Parts: sequence; structure tokens; C-alpha cells
Amino acid sequence: MAFPEVQSSYSRGYGGKYNSDYVWGDKLDIGRTAIQYDPETFEWREMELTSKGKNNFKNFLQFSAITNNNVSVSQKGKYGSFRTSLTHVFNKGQYPNQKLNKITYTAGGEMSYKNFKLEGSASYNKRVSSNDNGSGYSGSYIYDMVIWGGTEYDVRDYKNYWVEGKENEQQNWYDNSWYDNPWFKANEVVDAYDTDILNVYMNSSYEITPWLKAMLRGGLDFYSKKNEWRNAKSANYAWDKNGFFGISRTSGYSINTDAMLMADKTWGKLNMNVLAGGNIYFYSDDKMRSTTSGGLTIPGFYSLKASVDPIDASSELKRKRVNSLYGKLSLSWASTYFLDVTGRND
Repeated sequence: MAFPEVQSSYSRGYGGKYNSDYVWGDKLDIGRTAIQYDPETFEWREMELTSKGKNNFKNFLQFSAITNNNVSVSQKGKYGSFRTSLTHVFNKGQYPNQKLNKITYTAGGEMSYKNFKLEGSASYNKRVSSNDNGSGYSGSYIYDMVIWGGTEYDVRDYKNYWVEGKENEQQNWYDNSWYDNPWFKANEVVDAYDTDILNVYMNSSYEITPWLKAMLRGGLDFYSKKNEWRNAKSANYAWDKNGFFGISRTSGYSINTDAMLMADKTWGKLNMNVLAGGNIYFYSDDKMRSTTSGGLTIPGFYSLKASVDPIDASSELKRKRVNSLYGKLSLSWASTYFLDVTGRND
């Protein structure tokens, strides 16, 4: 909602001196010099302190775009209607290597024939993200470049984010404690995911007599998610400075089904409303997670086989089933006196 206004008159450092912490350092653009990192020679040398990086964040952002395409079909006839829709959304983020593909498919309809009615719907959602790292609060690009990054460097000079001759081992950057080269971070510190979600619903009813009706309804919810994390060696703000790879898979589903018999009968001033039914609810969650430990034996080779130490692995399985019977009896006399009795057993 609001972008922070920051100063560009002083270098990183504190106490009026240029060094590696904070942004309260030496005065810029007045001819003073300091030992600074040169991204062209990969060495520290004496250079003038200037505010050449006051537009670092803007210069790091890339052209972003969102496309939204949809096709839908609907039909209505004597006994009911049907509709279906397919939507694809592509989001090219404002940060490098951030893309999101989202596919949504829905189908539903209803029909009726004599005393029988049926309605249902299904929706499928798939989301694939190339990298979700750096866009939130933790490890944010904004914090790295705007809040805590000085303006005495130009981020465009660091697009070549590897030190020559040390590819996949040492990033080309002036800090080795807290923050990463933004280009390195975008391409070598990755949090990617692939998610599938399916929701299905059905409701049917049959009017046996004008005062007696049977109903059957059910729903299915399914989800599956795959996460992959990795960071190259020399990453300062990541999972392991010696290199890291991790993968997790979670999936689960739930089924909820009801069968009910409902009656609503009136004799003179007496009305009776009865509901009797049963429910079956079942859910299952299955989780597995494995990560490297102690770094990577081969820089740039992202696999559990490259773990220096034995991998860290965990798994979890949860399942639950609930069988239920329930009922309700409501009596009323002249719409004045009422008696309700309910019961349920799980």
C-alpha cells in the first residue's frame, strides 16, 4: 500500500564509517573513498563512495504481466441444465524467475424427472509456481535492497552472480553474512511448488409421497502438493550455506456422505416433522519430507544422493473414520405448542 522512503545520502555502515552493517555509514557523493567490493574483478579495492544504486530496487524489477483466458459452455433443456468452464491464468511476476500458472476447470448441472432431482458440481484447480522465495516478509527483496542495502553499489553490476572460476560455489557479492546477491537469490535460492485440488459435490432426492422424501448427498475433497527447496553453496539467507536440496509430498482426501429420510405430515391441528439419517465421514492425510544434511557433495547437483551426511527424512499418516446415526422428531399443535427431540450417535 505504501513504499518506504529511504535515504540515499549515506553508505552502509554505522557511526559515519563505511562497513558491513546497517545504513548509517559515510557520506556519499562528496569524493570520499573506501575499500569496496568490485564485482568486475571480484576483489576488494579503494573506490569512491557514490549513490549510484539509489534505484537498485527499480532496476531489479522486471516487466510483469498477467493473462487470463476462459472458455465456458452451458446448456439448458427440458429436464435440466449443464455448464462447464476452463480458465487459465498466467502470472509473470515482477521479480526474476517468479512465474505462476493456474488452471481451473469446473463442471456442474442439475436435472429433474418426475419425482427425482439431482444436482452436482466438480472443480479442479492446479497451481504451479517456479519460485515463491523473496516475495514475502522473510528474506524479502524489498528489505534486502531498500531497507538494509546501501546505495553505494549498482545491482545491475551483479547480474553475473558467480565468481569467475567458482561457479556453483561462490556468489559474486559484497556480503557474506546476511544478504544475498538478488540475481543469485532469484535463481539459486528456490522454493517451488505444484498443487492439485479437486472438489466434488452431489445431492439427489426422491419424493416418495407428497409428505415423504428420501435424500442422498455426498462430497469428495482431494489435494496433492509437491514442494522443492534448494539453495546453492555460499547462500547467506537460506537453508544451508554449504548447499541444500529438499522435497516434500503431501496428499489427502476426505469423503462425507449422508443418507436421510424426511417426513412432514399434518393431521388437523397436529403436525409431525421427522428426519432420520446416517453419515459416513472419512479423511486421510499422508505426508513425506526429505532433505539433505550437511550440504551438497557436488555443487549445483540438487539431489538427495548429494547429501554430505545421511538425509533427514520424516513421514506422517493420519486417518479417521466416523460413522453416525441421527434423528429429529418435531411435533406441533395449532402452531402454538411445540416439542422437539433430537439424537445423534457417532
